[in-house]
Amino acid sequence: MSIAKLRKGWAPLAVLLVVMVVGAACGSSDDPTVAPPTAVPQATVKATVTIPATPTVDPSEPKYGGVFVVAHRGDPRRYDSHTYTSLNWTTLVGAMYHHGFLTAACREDSFVLCPMLAESWESNADFTVWTFKIRDNIYWQDGVKTTTEDIAWALNLAWKGLGDRPPSGTGSQLGPVSKIDFTDTEVIISLSAPVFVYPDIMAMEALELEHPKHLMEAEISAGNSNISPIDIGFVGTGPFKVKNYEVDTIWEMVRHDQYWEKDAQGRQLPFLEGFNHIIMSQQSSQIAAFRTGRIDRTGIGSRNYMTQEQIKLLTDDMGDEVWFGRWPPFGKLAGINARIAPYDDVRVRKAVSLWLDRAEAVCIIDECDGFPTAVWAQGSPYQNPDFMTWPGYNVNTREADRAEAKRLLTEAGYPDGFTMTIMAGENWVRYAEWMQDDLKGLIDVDIDVVDNATFADRRCAGDFEVTNPLSSGVVPRHSPELLAGGYLSTNKCSYIQHDDTKIDDMFAAISASSDTDERIKIARELERYLTLETAYAWNIYLEFRQVAFRDYVKGFIPPTWTPSTNGDYATTWLDK
Repeated sequence: MSIAKLRKGWAPLAVLLVVMVVGAACGSSDDPTVAPPTAVPQATVKATVTIPATPTVDPSEPKYGGVFVVAHRGDPRRYDSHTYTSLNWTTLVGAMYHHGFLTAACREDSFVLCPMLAESWESNADFTVWTFKIRDNIYWQDGVKTTTEDIAWALNLAWKGLGDRPPSGTGSQLGPVSKIDFTDTEVIISLSAPVFVYPDIMAMEALELEHPKHLMEAEISAGNSNISPIDIGFVGTGPFKVKNYEVDTIWEMVRHDQYWEKDAQGRQLPFLEGFNHIIMSQQSSQIAAFRTGRIDRTGIGSRNYMTQEQIKLLTDDMGDEVWFGRWPPFGKLAGINARIAPYDDVRVRKAVSLWLDRAEAVCIIDECDGFPTAVWAQGSPYQNPDFMTWPGYNVNTREADRAEAKRLLTEAGYPDGFTMTIMAGENWVRYAEWMQDDLKGLIDVDIDVVDNATFADRRCAGDFEVTNPLSSGVVPRHSPELLAGGYLSTNKCSYIQHDDTKIDDMFAAISASSDTDERIKIARELERYLTLETAYAWNIYLEFRQVAFRDYVKGFIPPTWTPSTNGDYATTWLDK
């Protein structure tokens, strides 16, 4: 089956989704067709703020050379996407390893799929065997040619581990894999159940080629199961390779001269000679460095995005010397461990969900720059169009919803409430503090602040009650397959821990269907099941954020998918 024929069934959904999401993000009074959906309370939209438009791609001839210098919010301290997915790491890996994996979200349109390490793909008639033809000009940054065996080995490492090394924390997102084979030119993935849009899964950012077989296999087989990219010098296949790394100071990267990719005009990528990440944990330091020209781009991630006040100040001060990229929405979701009491009681989960004031959260935490959401992203065809009328979402039934929350807790045996402990990552304490304040009158909340590495370890060990509402769960994807990992019962590293296999079955049913209407029908049923019937998902809202660039930064297209998308900066160049 050809790529064009395969994509025909779902491409209209991708187009619809990107148009509606971008409309909600970038609407202005001059274009009434992109106003925020009427179901969203007007209080969640600040009409007085004007965001400068992101410049279109510069049509002039790119310049080679130069070092792009950006602010990086914090040192990762963990260096493996199999176990660590903080933006402290994921905003580095695109440059070192590559954009996407076998496939990738297209740079120009993140909701359309493009070839990456695989130049083409096809499936059998029932979508249970997918064959990816791998490019023959990919090289590791140590000069060794990358083979199909390397890619199959890396996929197997993520899927089932090796020796004492467990599968990747995102291994469950690979779908119902039964076997991974390879030939001289192809990687063949066999599935135990059909997945109509399996190439979407091969765009997962957590699958980058961080694990070279020729450098890691012997070590893992010898018992060094914890070997990670830092132990081998960060050898990848991406456009930039690490020249120097100083903890808490700098990631210095230089051009990978054997990088395979060329742009649409046939020009060799990357254009930049170097790409430096300066670690700056304080946003005030970032802004000062940006204004004086010591950095070319401000930081990405919580506590780094520009506030509306900062945007105005930089615009007033710098004029045309600054432009702002509108970063994609990330979902705020409070993770629940439904395997332990009292969260194993659906009445308790429903009570908390009913009490949460989602519309208020958007304004308190993110200056009204976002929208309440259930499971699917704003504007997604999978989203129930009436979700803002649901209990816990409807601003007009707030008093009745909170009365019902108290009744449910009393029925569950907690007439005086109980004490919830929220495990809060060090970068996201303010989200936990909002939840602590919002739940007053229903329950008491303690906050347990931990560093990012500990947060990941405890989440994967199921050693938590609730995690703070952070960037997880409702990232706007163009297929449910890429969202499934956050909700499946088999994902031990999920923010949502449960044993409800009905959820797994519903996601599997979506994947097995090539009928657009059927996929939408099941997805909407799933959203109701997760949100209303079981309350496994305490989704709060979607945010929108901005990042500042100096005017001479050209060729970079801000992502519309996740903050890490387009993170290789292979097409970026400096006009100075």
